[in-house]
This record gives sequence, C-alpha cells and structure tokens, in this order.
Amino acid sequence: MAQNWFEHGYNSRNSQAMIEFRFRWGAEGYGVYWMLLESIAQDEIDYLINDHVGGLALSIGVEPEKLIKIINDCVKLGLFTQDENENIHSNKMTIHKNKMKDYSKFGKKGAKHRWKNTPPIHPPIHPPIAPPYTPPMAIREDKIKEDNIIKELKKPFGEFKHVLLTKAQFDKCKQQWGPELFMAAIQELDDYIENKGTKYKNHAIVLKKWPVENARKYIKPKYVGGA
Repeated sequence: MAQNWFEHGYNSRNSQAMIEFRFRWGAEGYGVYWMLLESIAQDEIDYLINDHVGGLALSIGVEPEKLIKIINDCVKLGLFTQDENENIHSNKMTIHKNKMKDYSKFGKKGAKHRWKNTPPIHPPIHPPIAPPYTPPMAIREDKIKEDNIIKELKKPFGEFKHVLLTKAQFDKCKQQWGPELFMAAIQELDDYIENKGTKYKNHAIVLKKWPVENARKYIKPKYVGGA
C-alpha cells in the first residue's frame, strides 16, 4: 500500500533538541530537516545513504558542505542517528513506516476474507486525540519561557565551530578584551579542540586562561582587563 504522508506534530519545533537546532540554523535549517525526513519517507530503504549527499543537496537546493554540517548537527542533537556505514536514519520515520506496514498487512488480510465472504479483519483504528485546551495566558507564558531558553543557548564560534558561548558570555569577553584579541583567543581554543578533541564544560572560563594569553603574543589588546 503506497503512502505519501507521515505524521507531523504541530509542536515539533519546540522540543529541546529542535530549539537548539533552530537556534543554530534558523528557519532554513528547520525546512531542510523536514525535507530530509521526506526523503527518508519516500525511499524504500528507510535511510539516507551517506555517499549520496551531493545528489540530496541538489534536490533540496543547498550547498553540499552546508547540508553535511546540518546533518551532523542533527545527529549530535539526536534528531537523526548514524549506523556503522554513516548512513542517516530517523527513529521517527522508522516507527511510522513499521506502522504503515502493519496497516498494509491488515488490509490485505481483510481483502482476502472479503473475497471469501467472511467478515473482514480491520486494522486497529486510533482516532486522533484532541489536544487539551490551552488558555491564552499559558501560551504567553510558554513563549516567554522559550525566549529565555534561547537567550541561554550557546552559539558556536571559530572556524571549526567548537567554541560554545552564550550571548552574555560573548558580549562580556568581547568588551573586556576588544574584538580582535577576543576573536584570536576563540580561534586558539577552536584550533586546539579540533586537533586534540578535548572537551570542556565551560568555554568562557577556558578562554580566560591560556587561549587569551597565547593570543596576546601576537595581538595587542586595545582594552585593559583581567584574564
């Protein structure tokens, strides 16, 4: 039984992982995510082949390099998974396709019984559950809560996007050291993480130590402040 649809929860954009993804990639990335899901849904093999990213980028309308970064972030945030061959899977789509296969199997059994003039076997029907009523005040409170979460989210910086800072951390360090010294310190830490794979809990604290000291060796600070 052919299927040309899948479930799309109207509140999908507000999961914790999706809010972080939207913070990094905006509406464009959100649209690409759903187009990737559509590609998985319409393909019989139930996943995206890693070596076919070029053709996938052409069909979606984005540069291959950008698409690879978007997919990698989806995997890091748990929106997608990768197997040992680095092919892309969606748990959401796997569940949907298995459900559709079950419905198709029940449908074939029902048709077979009808041809034998026996009562058909119908697939289990799950009527849609109406969402609970949300008063306007609660909606406004949810919007305020989401805005506060976004303010605390960390944005990636540096050539390799390894240095994560909140807006408040970014503004404070930039004002303290000056733009040129600050960005040089960020690149020092970004290069180190890329080469060594070291993980830090708080990049803002690390920046105040050896990265800014290394940057001072070749960048003359325009602002006076402590490390």
